[in-house]
Amino acid sequence: MSKGVLKKIKHEFGFLVVLLAISLGISAAMVLDGARALGIIREVYPFVAFVKLSEFIVGLFWLFLTLKIFHECITIKRKYPSIFFIKYWEKENLSGLLRDLIAFYRGYFQEIRIILVITVLVGLSMIASTIYLICLNLITIEEFYFHLFIGIATLVFSLNALIFVEKKWGKKLLKAKSEEKIFEDLLGEVD
Repeated sequence: MSKGVLKKIKHEFGFLVVLLAISLGISAAMVLDGARALGIIREVYPFVAFVKLSEFIVGLFWLFLTLKIFHECITIKRKYPSIFFIKYWEKENLSGLLRDLIAFYRGYFQEIRIILVITVLVGLSMIASTIYLICLNLITIEEFYFHLFIGIATLVFSLNALIFVEKKWGKKLLKAKSEEKIFEDLLGEVD
């Protein structure tokens, strides 16, 4: 049983690291794009300036949140350095790792959901503002493709990550909560 659980944990932890690496790249691109564009269009086109400002702010928040979650992943990896190398663990190590992962999920579930919903909206706004700018002939075709790519990448990534977080983390947290309720009922009230 513990080999199967450890295999699932390795797969999910690896997927989380890949997800965070992509998140780091997209959020950094959002910050750079928003900062660069704000200086150029803030006075002439207020709608586009608002979108770029929101892109910059959300990108900055997303970048810091990603770095914070990366730090937590590194902490878990340091606590269990052989997670990816040993095929069989003792049950104490496995239960500690599971406990730490559930705490990780609980700690970041709402924050990540909120930022991903906001990022979906910013991705849609980025696509709309890019189309708006190309229709007015204010950007070159190369800039259009670049901005459109960032908007689509932001939208697709945030939607996929939101679905992943809702399905995987939400399901696990509900299961843990129901098991805690069973355990609490079994023990009764403690005064």
